[in-house]
Amino acid sequence: SKTAHDPMSYVSRYVADRLAGVPGIEGFESRPVRAALLLTDVVDFSAHVDRVSAAGTSALEELAHDFDGYLSHLIALVDRWGGDVLSIAGDALFSYWPAEREADLPGAVRRAADAGLAIQAARSASRFETRVGVGAGEIDIAFVGGVGGRWELMPTGVAVREVARAER
Repeated sequence: SKTAHDPMSYVSRYVADRLAGVPGIEGFESRPVRAALLLTDVVDFSAHVDRVSAAGTSALEELAHDFDGYLSHLIALVDRWGGDVLSIAGDALFSYWPAEREADLPGAVRRAADAGLAIQAARSASRFETRVGVGAGEIDIAFVGGVGGRWELMPTGVAVREVARAER
């Protein structure tokens, strides 16, 4: 089981497995995946940062430290429930639980929902109020970019849009 003490050093299992494969990423690639999805987002994070920044540098450093701990805790909860964080964008985490067969999808959804409930239960100990959305379906996981050899993971599809609506 992977634990993260520094979310900036976090690499998803999906990316690590793909990078370990041969050949390396040589161009755009996309793979369809059936999965349960979990999206988390901190409520009014930008406004929170603005308020804290008015208090000075030490308050911002404390916020950054607290936020690193918060992200590490969320990553550990997703991992504990068998999920994989595909991307971290600012204050949002996008995680998935792949289901090889259609019959595996209800169990994946249950694990994603359990992780979401654990995140919601833990929020009382955090200064960050977090919204959680759960969804399921077919997504495409793509590697896009390539400029300077840099590739970004981009999950797309109807299920991604639906989980974003559920999180709101």
